Amino acid sequence: MRTNVDNPTLAVRRRPRRTGVLLTLVAALSLLAALDGRSGQFRTAAAQTACPCSIFANVPTPEAASSNDGSPIEVGVKFRSSMDGYITGIRLYKGNTEAGSYKGNLWSGTGELLASAVLDDQKASGWLEMFFRTAVSIKANTTYVASSYSATGDYAATSGFFTGSSADQSPLRALADGEDGPNGVFKYGESGLPTEGFRGAHYWVDAVFDTTPPPVRAIACPCNVFGEATKPDTAPGNDGQPVEVGMKFRSSRDGYITGMRLYKGSAEPGTYTGNLWSSTGTNLAGAVVEDETRTGWIEMTFGAPVVITANTTYVVSYHSSKGDYTATGDFFARSGRENPPLRALVDGEDGPNGLFTYGESSFPTESFKAANYWVDAVFNTAAADLIAPAVLRRSPAVSAKDVVAGTKVTATFTEAVTPAAIAMTLRRSATEAVESTVTYDARTRTATLAPKSALAEG
Repeated sequence: MRTNVDNPTLAVRRRPRRTGVLLTLVAALSLLAALDGRSGQFRTAAAQTACPCSIFANVPTPEAASSNDGSPIEVGVKFRSSMDGYITGIRLYKGNTEAGSYKGNLWSGTGELLASAVLDDQKASGWLEMFFRTAVSIKANTTYVASSYSATGDYAATSGFFTGSSADQSPLRALADGEDGPNGVFKYGESGLPTEGFRGAHYWVDAVFDTTPPPVRAIACPCNVFGEATKPDTAPGNDGQPVEVGMKFRSSRDGYITGMRLYKGSAEPGTYTGNLWSSTGTNLAGAVVEDETRTGWIEMTFGAPVVITANTTYVVSYHSSKGDYTATGDFFARSGRENPPLRALVDGEDGPNGLFTYGESSFPTESFKAANYWVDAVFNTAAADLIAPAVLRRSPAVSAKDVVAGTKVTATFTEAVTPAAIAMTLRRSATEAVESTVTYDARTRTATLAPKSALAEG
């Protein structure tokens, strides 16, 4: 449940008892202001530092190092540089030692998202750094926003930090509250540009600046979220009915999903149908393995590669006709999992993660304790269609009995097909065909055969 959305108080309502650290910070601020001769004009440093560099390297620890308002939150800082250069990443202060995922963002002053990076499953406390795959060029004396998003609502804060004062570590400078709108900015809910401010609070987010860009970080593909050596430590499960289980993920770059992977813990033979879905439930691709007896990671290749768009949510899933699956509870509760360019979302970042639905194969939307069902996507930067289309699922099933007369026959393919190439025939006997019409739905990749006359029972 979101709190404080209409009347946000953030650090002030979460202010801890004043400790020696806080008294030291207050004393240090007062001393620096007195030495500067201008009360309220706080400066952390005057001399330019060697780069890569950031603003708050020499600032004491937060007043409230581990705060949480019970809602996902994005917190940030407005800053400028006195010279042209590059922002290579984001820093944030983490006050607790519980595992958590954080997304670092760099925004223009007008709200354009310039770069993102993610830290998953972080238990360390103190200053954490995350780096962009490609450094972002910035202009001197121009306002930018560095922010950090926490789906679990964790942040650090010091109230009043930017009230009447900026923070300088040349060439970077965090603006004083009111200099270019509020500073110490936040946003509740989904990740986005933080624009609200409250009493000049500092939320302990920082930018990493350099005068020259570092090399672009290479990506070796095909690749996926979980490596071959990453395996569950739980026994296989079965709830006594067919089930579809899945995972939400994103890619930091455009590319192709060429297939999917699932972890099979049981040596019992089974049929598994792998699926790729849009975030709204459109089936984009599928593949099937039948009578599979292997254990460990099982990979399926889609009939045709699927083009995906960077920073867009997709769902990869598989259906087990016998109900077999493997799960690790609470896996996505506080952190996702990243292997660039792919990233499994933390629970709550874009709705729940760790998805399932019982029954026939369909888009999974239910969730329980943010479980990881050990499903994965196969990503590549380039792809070729080398596999012929195949039937993914059909209705009625093969050798079905007691089918109601007038039932339409459907076949869903693993990839898009040419309607004129579809050949479906319904026969009364080996020599007598039933006159029928065949239609094709390109959106679902499904062909439907409908008899033109009623079928006789038996």
